[in-house]
Amino acid sequence: MPPELARPLGQPYYWTASQTEFATDLLFADPARLAALYPQFVQHGIKTFGCRDVLRFLGHGAPDRFTGELASTLKQRPEGVCLRHRVNGNSLKMYDKQGRVLRIETTIDHPEHFKSFRPKASDPTAPLAWQRVRKSVADVHRRAQISRAANGRYLEALASTHDRTPLHQEAATVCRPVTVAGQRHRALNPWSKEDGRLLEIVSRGEYAVAGFRNRDVRGHLHPGTSARPNAGGRPTGSRDNWRGCGRTG
Repeated sequence: MPPELARPLGQPYYWTASQTEFATDLLFADPARLAALYPQFVQHGIKTFGCRDVLRFLGHGAPDRFTGELASTLKQRPEGVCLRHRVNGNSLKMYDKQGRVLRIETTIDHPEHFKSFRPKASDPTAPLAWQRVRKSVADVHRRAQISRAANGRYLEALASTHDRTPLHQEAATVCRPVTVAGQRHRALNPWSKEDGRLLEIVSRGEYAVAGFRNRDVRGHLHPGTSARPNAGGRPTGSRDNWRGCGRTG
C-alpha cells in the first residue's frame, strides 16, 4: 500500500494470502460418461492411494521422515461425493462439479511446509536458495506451481483406475460400419481370426513413427505377393481390402 494511504493509520501493511485454492477441471461433453466413471475414481482413490501416495501428490519427497498429520476422508454432500486428502493442514480433493466437470483442487493453508527458490527476505541481494514459502502475496506464484504439480500427479494416478464398463459397450463403436465421403467401410471385429491378425500387424513397432501402407500389410498377410503395380495401376496379388487402415501406397 502506498505510504500516503497508510499514513492516517500509522502502520505499514503486509499483504498476505491466508488460503489459496488451485483447481484443474476436466470437462466432459457427456455427463453420463462422468457419472459412470466418477464412482470408480472415488473407489480407486479411497482404496488405493495410501499415505506414501498422498505425500507424493503434495510434494513431500521423504515419506519415511514425515511426522505430521495425514488423513483421507470421503463425504457425501448435496452437490455430490468429495474425496479429500489432508497433510499438515493442506489438502487435495476431488469432486464432480455440476455433473459435467471432474475437479481436482489443491488448497494451501500452511505454505511454510513448502519451499521456494529465492533470496532471503532480509537480504534481497543474497544468493538464491531454497527458503520456506511465505504467506506473503510475493510467493503466490510459487503456490500456483506447487498446486498445479499436485493436481497433475493426482490425475496421473487416477489414470490407473480400472474401468468396469462392460466390454460390449466399449467395443460397440469399433464394431459398427462407418460411411466416409459416401463410401461405406466395414467394421472391425477384434475377436475374429482375420481381423485379429490385421490388428496385430498394424500395431507392429516399426510402424509407430512413419505409419504403414497397404502394401506393407499385404506383405505380412500374403508373404511373397508382388507389390509391383499392374497395367491397371493396382498392385498384383491379393485384392486390396485394407483401404483406410493406414497411409495409402
